[in-house]
Amino acid sequence: MSANTLNRVKEFTEAQKKVIDFETINLEFYSDFTEYLTKTLKLASNTIGKDIKTITVIMNEATERSLNTNLQYKSRKFSVTSENTDSIYLTNSELKEIEALYLSRNKRLENVRDLFLIGCYTGLCYSDFSFLQPKHIKDGFIETTQIKTGERIVIPVHPTVERILEKYKGQLLKSISNQKTNDYLKELGQTIAEGKKEPVLNESVSRTFTKRGVKFTHSYKKWQLLTTHTA
Repeated sequence: MSANTLNRVKEFTEAQKKVIDFETINLEFYSDFTEYLTKTLKLASNTIGKDIKTITVIMNEATERSLNTNLQYKSRKFSVTSENTDSIYLTNSELKEIEALYLSRNKRLENVRDLFLIGCYTGLCYSDFSFLQPKHIKDGFIETTQIKTGERIVIPVHPTVERILEKYKGQLLKSISNQKTNDYLKELGQTIAEGKKEPVLNESVSRTFTKRGVKFTHSYKKWQLLTTHTA
């Protein structure tokens, strides 16, 4: 169980003064737990859905191992909530602005910027592009196995990726946590936005999400939505 889900289950059991085990993860638990996540913790629908999905995976594993006989978690009412998320994309000109930014005096942002550009020009997700090694690059191609799918893929090395590799003498960058990377990307985007007269990464973007069972629409600056998923 992920640390976040585990912590929320522990908080729920303490608040409800209930013991949670395989037998008590039933439809009543589902109703009370999702209500707690929605009204008390005020979490978004997708976050709640991830917690329920994690619990379902654990229940499936326990059932297959003959540790559980309670199958209420298989009910349609024990559903995983989800909604489409609004993602941003970067234009070629925005990518060039990011690449051109002088960051030699800020190695922290420089490393994150270069790693992010590798993600943009390979199409790999964070878990894949953040752990690339020199052995994955052969004769102008990146050859690697995707962590989530196990699929073997071959990607041509983009000129920008080639320049980054030459810059680091063929040694790929050490990654940091996904969350820290996202924080630094926003800082990077803000640096670009504030240094330009034209609206580079500074235009307003609307984003809709559900929280406490209510749909909200907020306006953000584009740089505020920069994450590794943008790559």
